Amino acid sequence: MLEYYELRDESNSPRYKPGDIAIIDRDFDPIPGDMVFAFVAGRDEHQYSIGKYVPCDEAQFEISPINPAYPSFSTRDCVIQIVAPIVEWHMSEKRERPPRKK
Repeated sequence: MLEYYELRDESNSPRYKPGDIAIIDRDFDPIPGDMVFAFVAGRDEHQYSIGKYVPCDEAQFEISPINPAYPSFSTRDCVIQIVAPIVEWHMSEKRERPPRKK
């Protein structure tokens, strides 16, 4: 089942920017290195996150954003439920356009 989510922060820049659309497919499990859409519960809040799926061992894994200024989430520190791997990206062009001249 395909679903889409709009990026809202810079956690995966410069490759992906706010306004870009991530298409996920719940019919597939992620493999190491896949970008995934995940629900993270713990630390100080509950949130959805997009990042690279990085297995640490057979029982633990991390979700790591591309931008090193943002923190990774680890199953050592919080509960992470991978919703689905990202199977396609749609890049927003509107962020590059200057406003219309009047």
